[in-house]
Amino acid sequence: MSLDLTKQLIATFKKAVNSYNQLEQTTLKFGTKYELHPAEIDTIELIAQNENCNLITLAKISGVTRGTTSKMVRRLVDKRMVIKEYAPDSEKEYILQLTHQGKIAQSNHQKYVNEIDEQISVIFADLPDSVLKEILAKSNEAAKLLKQIADKR
Repeated sequence: MSLDLTKQLIATFKKAVNSYNQLEQTTLKFGTKYELHPAEIDTIELIAQNENCNLITLAKISGVTRGTTSKMVRRLVDKRMVIKEYAPDSEKEYILQLTHQGKIAQSNHQKYVNEIDEQISVIFADLPDSVLKEILAKSNEAAKLLKQIADKR
């Protein structure tokens, strides 16, 4: 590959990452009356995937502190997306469940993600699997390199 083509590829990759980051910054209602930030809808997704989890478990799987998780859950309770109630066998431990509105938001978020994935898939649909495997391998290498650089900062 020529140096010029490599530079074009890197520039396009950066544009794609920047566009994705812009998507991740936007709030959407996902069929509810509340604007949901990306971190909020991500938390809703995690609660949906880990039904009846507690705050400690949610903090572990989301990779943030218990304090941050507690604040996030409080915001989602205030927005009527999550119910926080005592676990049946404990008066200290809370379990988390989605409300009807939380389930609507989660379902609509899944549809939104699937629509974007389908649109991107169409772009690559005409490429043979061998080329897709090469793109995937190189993308994984680039992701690993960027993570190493970020970890050094």
